[in-house]
Amino acid sequence: MGRSAPYTHQPLQEAREQIRLVMIERARFNEPLTVHLQIFDINNAPKYSALSYTWGPAKPSYLITVDGRWLDIRKNLFHFLREFRQEPGRPEWLWIDQISIDQTNVKERNHQVRFMSRIYSQCYSVTVWLNDDNARDFVSFQDPAALAQLLRNEYFSRLWIVQEVLLAQHVRFLTPGNLWISWDAIQDTVGRTANSFFAKLDLNPSSAMSLLALNVERLPSSLEWCILEFSGNKCEDPRDKVYGFMGLVDPCYNFDIDYSRSKVDVYRDAVYYSRNRSEVAQVLGKNMGIEAMEIDKFLGHVEHVEFPLTLSNPSLREGSISKTKGVYGPRRSVVLEPLPRTTGVLSLNSKVNDVVQSIAPITRSDSLLTQQEKARRKFVHRKGAVSIGDGSLHGSLASLAHKTWTKLSLNKIPAINAG
Repeated sequence: MGRSAPYTHQPLQEAREQIRLVMIERARFNEPLTVHLQIFDINNAPKYSALSYTWGPAKPSYLITVDGRWLDIRKNLFHFLREFRQEPGRPEWLWIDQISIDQTNVKERNHQVRFMSRIYSQCYSVTVWLNDDNARDFVSFQDPAALAQLLRNEYFSRLWIVQEVLLAQHVRFLTPGNLWISWDAIQDTVGRTANSFFAKLDLNPSSAMSLLALNVERLPSSLEWCILEFSGNKCEDPRDKVYGFMGLVDPCYNFDIDYSRSKVDVYRDAVYYSRNRSEVAQVLGKNMGIEAMEIDKFLGHVEHVEFPLTLSNPSLREGSISKTKGVYGPRRSVVLEPLPRTTGVLSLNSKVNDVVQSIAPITRSDSLLTQQEKARRKFVHRKGAVSIGDGSLHGSLASLAHKTWTKLSLNKIPAINAG
């Protein structure tokens, strides 16, 4: 194939919330790959499936034809396209980040990553390309050992799959030989064989297992929680250790996605947004490849910065509050304004409206406890992990489900001040 006419993406209109969808021409397995790319407003787009896969190494690359011009893609995507075009019941349109986004355009990348939650939640399904021959044994026998081997696939160590899978309405895995596996089938197998399966499974707990546990609820989480749970997962760009979760977190973060910024700047903003700054700084800094000296220096600055107060009430002693070491977690109705990026110093403007007279313990109302317990039992039941009459859990799945439920309930069920 000649390289005289490289493909150039037509610009998207951000105000119209546009995406590009891919249509693959049907052909024999070894014939050249040809696709067509078309722009749609996302609210008026045809039914499409979004692809979730591993990019793999940049070299070797492969040429495909896009609307009569050539485009370089990576090996794993090339194998998917060649396999997928043979599938008789395949969807007509696909969203594929490597083709649908102009990867040379930083501004467009910023916009499309901000838009990722819409892309994956509004598609009718997510197609996962799992280039793994071990899938055949699992499909044939529903064998837990084969599933364990399948879950060790590199795909489950990817950071981006967290939001891609959790945002999806339906998830199906395509493997070599046009074998399809549903996400529900994987969860059912895990639930049926909880004790023996988890005891033998040697997996990174921050990847496949955490994802299996979370998929039931599909609740947005705090950025801090996502970082601590999944930042050990792999991504090509270290800034995606933060940006890769933005489709899941609450909109109140108002966190700007900008690939023109350095990884240290992105790291600092993420730490500033966290309540447990020290743990987030250490975990995120390590996984982003930031030097230990830089982390210690940054933590020292954050933990000991003084905030001068202007007190309008003369009855308050100046200096009664002189230092802050944490961040207040706002209600969902409060929007956090972007933090200053140039000085490296967080500034506060404040006004005293009243004086706290007493502090009462935080408790939960009976109605909320009832609501929480019902939700917990539903969560446990859907995980297929109930083992005895009183609904309790057992085995290593119990620990995982309890850990997951605790985090979900602490993040999602509001506390009520009894005082």
